[in-house]
Amino acid sequence: MNIGRYSTAQEQEVYTLLQTTEQGLSQQEVAARQKKDGFNELKKQETTAFSLFARQFKSPFIILLLGAATISFFLEGPHNALIISAIVALNTLLGFYQEYSAHKTLQLLKQYLIRQVRVRRAGIEYVIPARELISGDIVLLEAGDILAADVRLVHADSLMVDESVLTGESQAVNKTAAAVQDEPPDYMHANNLAFSGTTVTNGSGVGVVFATGQATIFGSIAQLAVPAPHIGAFERDIAQFSAFVLRVMILILLSVIIINFILKGSSINIVDLIMFALALALGITPEALPVVTTVTLARGAHQLAKRKVVVKRLSAIDDLGSIQVLCTDKTGTLTENKLSVVQTNAPNVDLAILYATLASPEWAWRNESISNPFDVALWQYTNDEQRRTLTEFEKLGALPFTPERRRTTVVVKYGPELLVIARGSLDTIEQCCAQPFDTQAHAWEIDQGKQSNRVLAIAYKKVEHAEGAIADHETNLMPVGLIAFTDPIKPTATSAVDKAKKMGVVIKILTGDTKEVADVVARQIGLIQSGDQVITGTEFAQLSATEQENVVERCQVFARILPEQKFRIIQLLQKKYDVGFLGDGINDAPALKIANVAMAVQGAQAVAQEAADIILLKKSLRVIVDGIHEGRTVFTNTKKYILVTLSCNFGNILTIAVASFFIDYLPMLPVQILLVNLLSDFPMIMIATDTVDHGVLQKPTSFSIKSIALLALIMGALSSLFDCIFFWYFNGLPPAVVQTNWFIDNAVTATAFIFAIRTRLPFYKATRPSAWLMLLAACSATVAVVLPLTALGQRLFYFVPPTATHYMVITGILIGYFFTTEVVKMAYFKVRK
Repeated sequence: MNIGRYSTAQEQEVYTLLQTTEQGLSQQEVAARQKKDGFNELKKQETTAFSLFARQFKSPFIILLLGAATISFFLEGPHNALIISAIVALNTLLGFYQEYSAHKTLQLLKQYLIRQVRVRRAGIEYVIPARELISGDIVLLEAGDILAADVRLVHADSLMVDESVLTGESQAVNKTAAAVQDEPPDYMHANNLAFSGTTVTNGSGVGVVFATGQATIFGSIAQLAVPAPHIGAFERDIAQFSAFVLRVMILILLSVIIINFILKGSSINIVDLIMFALALALGITPEALPVVTTVTLARGAHQLAKRKVVVKRLSAIDDLGSIQVLCTDKTGTLTENKLSVVQTNAPNVDLAILYATLASPEWAWRNESISNPFDVALWQYTNDEQRRTLTEFEKLGALPFTPERRRTTVVVKYGPELLVIARGSLDTIEQCCAQPFDTQAHAWEIDQGKQSNRVLAIAYKKVEHAEGAIADHETNLMPVGLIAFTDPIKPTATSAVDKAKKMGVVIKILTGDTKEVADVVARQIGLIQSGDQVITGTEFAQLSATEQENVVERCQVFARILPEQKFRIIQLLQKKYDVGFLGDGINDAPALKIANVAMAVQGAQAVAQEAADIILLKKSLRVIVDGIHEGRTVFTNTKKYILVTLSCNFGNILTIAVASFFIDYLPMLPVQILLVNLLSDFPMIMIATDTVDHGVLQKPTSFSIKSIALLALIMGALSSLFDCIFFWYFNGLPPAVVQTNWFIDNAVTATAFIFAIRTRLPFYKATRPSAWLMLLAACSATVAVVLPLTALGQRLFYFVPPTATHYMVITGILIGYFFTTEVVKMAYFKVRK
């Protein structure tokens, strides 16, 4: 791409080159160019139904089964090979259906995650999806924006851009709108160009799009188009668990072969033994775990979306359930963020209101698209005469609000006069004034804070010219007055705090508001009882490292806090806790990146949304707390599958190990093992729909391989004990009779075990299982009981018809097993507690 011609061109030449104007493209031209050039997006591999189906065959477990079918075909004939292939096909179809349904759910949720950009078209400002940008569009930039296309800057006011995504350099680059004399050697030296994927860190600017999609610098660097995925705690735990299971599977495979060779020597059928060991190894493996996990998470994502929470990374749902400390701001989360002017403190109230309205960087009232709460409140307060006066002003430049500046500044023209107007917190505005606000104004601000009212200070000055950076004009301002705004508490805030306490989640407020305002709000919602639990950023910064560690534990409210202090607070909390953080600004990005779960609100600055794992469609503490509740539900149901599968399969291994000493035949044929494994997994596909006991949701979730493996071994040993009772009773009967009845016993006890271990409570006190889980469990048990009586089962799986006595014995074993499991389960959790 020849970027030099854009970099060396003067502003008017840029418009000519790109066939546009300062006012932007007309709607007709936009439609024509989009039809010609397509959308502003990078080429990527689309997930199709076929690719999801093909993905099922990438599972190592499926590959092993197909290998077993091939071996069986050549060594034993087509019978067993066809049965194994049929089981593979059924597993594959079930997995495909569940993953396809989950994929469609996620596609629906993506509509909430579309990046937005501000453009000027035909003289009117619009907010459009980034994919609709085209060459020639006029893009409006401010701090926090992530560029969605390559642009030539035609206006830059203190503009700095982080280009580390392209260059690797973390230092932000100062940008200018001036044409350069000589063509830059590469894009890194083109200071009047800004590129897709980079982030505006300071100031504001206007650019003309000259490259979109694959034609951008970002698009041309293929490896940058695929960012490294964020690995959450749950993904890490599942990976460790999978590695653990793989090691166990290999150990079992070798052990079974070696033990049988030692005990039975030359009499053993090596083909049968290999097939049996392979089937047994597959039997212990939770091969449905990827499907169950995906389905459970996708269902959780769907449920969260109903509650105004959209996940960008599915595993973040489980991480959400592990949150122990939630750091959030106050405005919009605990309060309505629907401001209204309640009082003023100014010699000329009309002038204070007028200047405060003008000091908005967006001037959204020009096209009636006001969204900033301060602007909405001021617009509602203005009268018709003031609104007419506003139209007589012309905006020449603006510096938006940042957490460090805590103010906005504009340069406006009114007739022949040039004015610099600033609004923000009293202490920040006072730093820009030639003389301070009087003592009475400071006392008034403190009094308003005690009423939880927010205060804006306004100051101005006349200037001779508007050249240079706006920041250079923020000196020697004259105080105009103060305006107080009320921001009512959300009706759900108090109940959300109560629910969080019951769930074991500690809420901490990190706000830029004054100590007085934060204190009052925290008391009103029941978060604190005394002022000792409130600290300012200034006070926090003066503490030693040890004192800061103590303070982050003790204090619930941090007022007038800076972004770097948010980062430090989260760092300290993470030494002991899993921390969730809600941020919405560019300077929240570092804190969002280190938080265990990062959250941003739809409409927050692009860089914050990019760094977040979860996007809130509604900014409310109740939404977050409900999300944590749903995350714990999803996590608990996923853990149920792992625990049920491991317990049953560990039990089978122990049984076979013991049975090997007493019988000289396989206790269950390979195809029977695969079938019972399929029947056991069938109801677990719907574990995502299961209800969860209230008590389990009252504390943060955690994934411990040791605790799951311990409980699985205990329950597996108990299952093996009842299997030994089974073999004691059936000992001496023909192998086919024993194999058939153990198949039935194994399938029905595995189904019953689901309803015992799905809860820590006695089964009669637990929440009722979901209808889908009960239905599929009933179907699975029915097939296991009825299939041996059919000609199909006898021909394909080598079953023999059980007698009525056999069914009665199996029923007795089942009842004894279920109630013994209940007793052992209750004893285990009592000891653990």
